[in-house]
Amino acid sequence: MEKAYLIMSDGSVYEGARLGAKSSSVIGEIVFEPSMAGYMQTLGNAAHAGKLAVQTFPIIGTYGAINLEAGGAPVLSGYIVREACANPSNVRMQSTLCEYLSAHGTAGISGVDTRSIRRKGRGAVLYGMIAPDKSNLDAKVKLLREAAKAASKKK
Repeated sequence: MEKAYLIMSDGSVYEGARLGAKSSSVIGEIVFEPSMAGYMQTLGNAAHAGKLAVQTFPIIGTYGAINLEAGGAPVLSGYIVREACANPSNVRMQSTLCEYLSAHGTAGISGVDTRSIRRKGRGAVLYGMIAPDKSNLDAKVKLLREAAKAASKKK
């Protein structure tokens, strides 16, 4: 598995594995999804357009990807999970979650502590970046802080 990094506006960095499409970097506001089922609907949820969604349930993708449930291509900028199921089991499955994200050009990261990320997000506007490396870390964090500050002024 290729390494990927979740860099957050508070300066936190999480190392994980690339999930889905290979991407230079994707940025977005971090939103949380606590459900253990319905991950396909999360990917297509218009309210999450352009954002990074964190699934707080520990394993996602157990029934694979079913295009009918997704309602089209993902609208997220990125997808963050603790563990992506590598061997899903469902008679209606058309692909794994990783294959589905790759096919639709959506970047993601797995193998990160989503509970820790959720605790940081309580009552705060957090921005994140899924990146293939940690180069220019200070500049990336500065960019994310500026984005978070601009977003909090709009709310």
